[in-house]
Amino acid sequence: MARIGMVAGCSHVGQRTALETMEYSANPVILFHSNPRAMWDHPCNVRVEAMKVCAATRGVIGLNGIGIFLGNNEATARRHVEHLDYAAQLIGPDHVGMGLDYVFDMQELDDHLG
Repeated sequence: MARIGMVAGCSHVGQRTALETMEYSANPVILFHSNPRAMWDHPCNVRVEAMKVCAATRGVIGLNGIGIFLGNNEATARRHVEHLDYAAQLIGPDHVGMGLDYVFDMQELDDHLG
């Protein structure tokens, strides 16, 4: 992937695979829609170690807006900002973005785009 300029995304892999990918990648690695597990203990959320290693690769963690990953199905702006603040404090604002991961209904997307 690095040879042809692709960015490795590790949101859908486990901790071990993510860490191994980050170790071997010559390019930044992204967690394109992941939230801090320290903020909400969901198995899909990312542990502190992986967040720090991702930032060390010059990568970015894109926080998602899905309630089950934010906490007790709490899809509020306040809760999202709490995750954002935690991540920015931990790994720096240059390594935190938005990866809202929202569209479940393609018809809804088509209607929105008009």
